[in-house]
Amino acid sequence: MNTFLIVILGTLNFAANAVETQPYKYQPSKGLCLNGQGLSGMRQGFKGSCGDLWGEELKGQNLAGSDLSGANLSRADLSNADLRKANLIGAKMLLTNVKGARLEGAVYNERTVLPFPAKEAEKRGMVFVPSRK
Repeated sequence: MNTFLIVILGTLNFAANAVETQPYKYQPSKGLCLNGQGLSGMRQGFKGSCGDLWGEELKGQNLAGSDLSGANLSRADLSNADLRKANLIGAKMLLTNVKGARLEGAVYNERTVLPFPAKEAEKRGMVFVPSRK
């Protein structure tokens, strides 16, 4: 009985780890981060697509050209960071500190939650790219 229980628990643990290691990719048509099995989720601490960077200290970092699509950047400190030409499609930037951040050429869409109005994005040289229907 004990051996049987250990085998079942080991199998469940292996299955859980297999799901967690599947990389999540932002699906613009759905506005979700999905893995190869169709499960939604994010990658904790990952500086890329579907990265969960909530509250992270990213002050002054060079993220130019980075794919941050679908990333959660809410409450992160991106002050003085270089985000030029970054992909921010679908990113969440609620209460994100972007003071002094370089955002020229960074792309966003209607699913992107910016920490400022669209007029400010335009002033900063960001590029609005509408979703394809």
